[in-house]
Amino acid sequence: MPKKETLFFLLLGLMMLGWVPTGSAFNHDIRASMLGDAVRFCPPALKAYLQQHRQTVQYGMSFADRWNRERIDPYELTEVYNALVNDLKGPRMNAYQTAKRFGVLACFAAETIFPGSLYSTGAYIPRTVRYPGYSKMPDLKMRVQYLVGRYRRSMGGKLDHRDIQHRYTAAVDEIVDLWIAAWKAGGQDVSGMIRTGASVRHENIAFRPVKKMP
Repeated sequence: MPKKETLFFLLLGLMMLGWVPTGSAFNHDIRASMLGDAVRFCPPALKAYLQQHRQTVQYGMSFADRWNRERIDPYELTEVYNALVNDLKGPRMNAYQTAKRFGVLACFAAETIFPGSLYSTGAYIPRTVRYPGYSKMPDLKMRVQYLVGRYRRSMGGKLDHRDIQHRYTAAVDEIVDLWIAAWKAGGQDVSGMIRTGASVRHENIAFRPVKKMP
């Protein structure tokens, strides 16, 4: 058997046993699922906006697929956030770039929690995703520092299904909190926030390899 095929089947077997290469990251399909979960946990006015601009937000979320991941600086998340808040305060609320920034902000949050190249599978989407409720962000820079310390510095070693699923849920949590904080700071309506402990349930997702995005 050729070496490449042997390596492929060895990697496939390891992943089926729950091991993930340490250079893994949320791929396009997983981030799309993550985005859908995050939208469900948003207050009504924000949810309606995100659903109205869904394709543009999804395009922003795929920022990491079009950019060298090694050049994505988690601390630039604050710049994306501030730009989004400024757009929401003015007449550009429904502009293409504003909606795109919601996706880019989500992308930066996901990449901060799980950076790297695109090797993963749909099997790592948790069956149930629970939202712990909105957490205020009085100091965004400190929040980013916390995420870097908690997740980016613990990427070494083997990552199993539970760790990947925990990072998925943590990313959804951060995305929702960032979106709500920006929406509120932009002077928009945040009434009707979802209750603490609300959840989204996914159907059982079969193991399937996902091709690396271009």
